[in-house]
Amino acid sequence: MTYHWDGTTWTLLEEVPVRAGTDTAKIAVESTDSVYVAGWADDDARPPIPSVAHWNGAEWRDVTGDLSALYVHAIAPDGRGGLWVTGSDQTEPTSSGPVFWHYDGTAWTEQDGATAPDGDARWPSYTFYDLAPADDAGSFWAVGHYTTPLDPRGDQDVHGLIERSTPSPAS
Repeated sequence: MTYHWDGTTWTLLEEVPVRAGTDTAKIAVESTDSVYVAGWADDDARPPIPSVAHWNGAEWRDVTGDLSALYVHAIAPDGRGGLWVTGSDQTEPTSSGPVFWHYDGTAWTEQDGATAPDGDARWPSYTFYDLAPADDAGSFWAVGHYTTPLDPRGDQDVHGLIERSTPSPAS
């Protein structure tokens, strides 16, 4: 359920168009007429099924499009009517690296993140948990972690990761 507070009263809005069972725990507010919510459904079937919906001030619209196989952990407006999304990519083959998705208001574009020199490429080992704008050109900061390959004893290290993007594609 989604409610709107107008300063005096809470009003129930129409249902957000996401798949049943979707954990819509992420929200990004660009303005009163531009709000995004995102999450994923995980019903024992792999990979996760992400959902992204946009509120335009009058109605919700499903904008998930080509976005796929992503545990959505972070979303942030790009400052130009679009949206950045990231998390833990579960795309096959399982050697997925760090990935960011940009929505320009019409379509999604995938942008690979930088890999750490000692990062593990055998399975998705990069996860980002938050995004923040870096400048007015649409760049952002991302924070998360990555893992190193298993050592001979079967142990691996987890390292913090902070990454800054290049400017987002023009809208």
